[in-house]
Amino acid sequence: MAFADKNLRSICESESAAIQSLGAAVAALLKHRLADLSAASSTVDLIAGDPQEIDGTDSGLFAIQLANSVRMLFTANHQRTPRLNTGMVDWSAVRRIKIISIGP
Repeated sequence: MAFADKNLRSICESESAAIQSLGAAVAALLKHRLADLSAASSTVDLIAGDPQEIDGTDSGLFAIQLANSVRMLFTANHQRTPRLNTGMVDWSAVRRIKIISIGP
């Protein structure tokens, strides 16, 4: 798992940083979703957090809800992103992700 910047890495790896930035309730949900991501063999195995690809993005963004107004966005983090014949990301083949944002 990679991160877009040091701040995101800190929020995801430090419970106190997550609580300070997101509040205790959202930080707890983040901890659970990160555990889900680590345990999943691919993003298609994800269930919690209403996981879904963001339509209309050719960059292959994927979103997981953490709370009503907070979501985590990530993208595939492969040297060559696995793609379907349609050009869309083949999320069943994605094994490495990069978290790019946590917020509204």
